[in-house]
This record gives sequence, C-alpha cells and structure tokens, in this order.
Amino acid sequence: MARTTSTKSVVSQIKAKSKKKAVEEKKPITAEYFISSGSTLLNLALTGNPFYGWQLGKMANIIGDSGTGKTLLVLTSLAEVAHNPKQTDVELVFDDAENALEFDLESCFGEATEGRTEILDPPSENIEQFSDRLSVTIAKGNPFVYVLDSFDALGSEADTKHIESERKIRMGQSKKESSGSYGTAKPKIASQMLREDCGKLKRSKGALLIISQTRDNLTPGSFEKKTRSGGKALKFYATHEVWIILTGAIKAKNRRIGAECLVKVSKNKITGKKREIKFNVYDSYGVDDIGSMVDFLLAEEIWKGGGKANIDTKGDLVSKSISRGKLIEMIESKGLENRLKNIVGRVWNEIEESLKVKRKKRYA
Repeated sequence: MARTTSTKSVVSQIKAKSKKKAVEEKKPITAEYFISSGSTLLNLALTGNPFYGWQLGKMANIIGDSGTGKTLLVLTSLAEVAHNPKQTDVELVFDDAENALEFDLESCFGEATEGRTEILDPPSENIEQFSDRLSVTIAKGNPFVYVLDSFDALGSEADTKHIESERKIRMGQSKKESSGSYGTAKPKIASQMLREDCGKLKRSKGALLIISQTRDNLTPGSFEKKTRSGGKALKFYATHEVWIILTGAIKAKNRRIGAECLVKVSKNKITGKKREIKFNVYDSYGVDDIGSMVDFLLAEEIWKGGGKANIDTKGDLVSKSISRGKLIEMIESKGLENRLKNIVGRVWNEIEESLKVKRKKRYA
C-alpha cells in the first residue's frame, strides 16, 4: 500500500513540474522577453503582437539575396531597443563579419543607437571566434542582442589553415602536395557550436540574430530554388526563420533609393504560424513601417483608399479625404504611430481569429 502511495506521489510531482515548466516556457510578450523587429507587420507575423517580434533567449535566422535590406532590418531592430525606455539595460553587439558596415548609424537610426551599439573590431573571422565572443557576451549575464552579419562570411580554423597551406604550395614555399578542396568543416562545426551556443542562449536574456545570404539550391529533387550555407544547423536551432525576397526596386530620378520586399516567416516556434508580409526599405531611412501599415489597412479595405478617396478608420485615426502620402505625413507630424500600430494589431488578430477552425474541441 505504501509503495502505491509513493508511486502516486511521484507521478503527482512529475505532473506538477511538467505543468510548471510549460507555464515558464510560454513567455509573456513584453519588453522583458522580446524586442521589436522594427516592422509592426513582421512583429505580428512573428508573435501576434504589434510591438515585439524577436524573443530573448532565442536565435533567429534572417535570409535573403544581396540588396534586400537584411542589414537595415536588423539595424532597425537595434534602434528599436536603443530607443525603448523599458530596455535601457540591453546590450547591443554588431559582429560585422563581412566588413561591409558603412551605414551612418547616427544619421539613420539616431544618436542613442550609435552610442549604444558595440561594433566588434576586428569582427569575427571564423565560426570558432564568433562562438567564443558570443559565449563571453552570454557570460556577462546581461540582456543583449547579438547580430552576426553574416554567417556566410565565417570560415573555420581548419579552412583557414588549409588556405594558408595551399598558398605556400602554390608559391613554392612548401614541398607538400595539394590536398584538394576545403570548406567541408564549416557545416559540422556549425552544428556542434550552435547546439552548445543555443543551449547557453536559452538560459540567458539575449537574442541572437544571424544574417544569411541565399545561394542556388543544387540539391536534386528539391522544390526550393534557394538555400543558405552552413548545412541544416541554422534551420534546426532557429526559433524564427525569415526570408526576405526582393520584388522590386524603388527609384527616384532614375536612381535606386530602396527596395520593395516580400517577407516570409517560414519557421515560427512562437505561434506555429507561417505568414507573409510586405514592406519597403529605403537605403537612407530603413524599414518604412508606417507606409507598410497604411498599405496593409488599404489592402484589407479597413480604409477605403486610392488617390484622394475617403479613408474611413471608424473614428480611430482620421476620417477625411486624404492621399496616402499626406496620411503618412499627418501620422508622423502628430505622433500617431502607436495608435496606428494598435489599429493594425487589432485588425491582424481579428483576421487570425476568423481563420481558426470552428469545431468542437477533441480534447477539452
């Protein structure tokens, strides 16, 4: 009898711990656990919340072709943190592995962003060095956002040694024979290190944003035209996987000033939903958040738009004849950005609610 009671007690404890763990892992979407992506629509696609997208303690992978605004997007994320009074304790780290960061941070993203962002100098040269630096950042115990731009720019220590060895052979400084190709070490090392690093990251208060470049997928029988380097490790360990696709160039006076982008959330461990949104990115400005929200409300016919047609917001913002450009100008001049975000968030989630399967629950 005593044995049965003991067994029941153990089972009860296991259930209680499991329940507690489940509650702990479902973080409330607040400034304590999340940061904004810099795009209200992307935030909603990532979490269902208009103000927060990337989760602290997790890794996100942002993938796209050159010129799609990947770097501008993550810099906008850093700017959102830098200007959020609830996130003054969050460290901002930018690892420019490509050695290509030429943006004037203060001009584009404000003095606070420039002052709070630590741009690593020199940047990481290989995946081992990146892992070491990330570990040091985690060990501090402070909330942080670590951006790696990009994963493709990293080699491995083994590959670096191979390159040096081959160079000496070609220059006649070594009598060794060429050992052929290199580059096979990176996927294996990436998998090993991301497993360890993401485990540490999960127990930290930091977010890791890794940028990846696309490349043609040569895998036989694959339906995907594009892939990324580093094997399957990035996809496996990412909480969010976001693809940015260039759909058009924005020009003025026959000069490119920005890009029209389609953004696909292809992996989402927060909501489980895969969603697509659109926004414009301007080279001298960043993500056009307000413009994308206005276009979303017009596309969903919440506002009746087109030219100078009446735009009806049900009393939430404006109700008069006004063009798209003038509407954006008015929102900015009157400081109505947060009201607009709340409207878009409400509309987005009303649509999401309408998409739910209306069936009797199988498991009450």
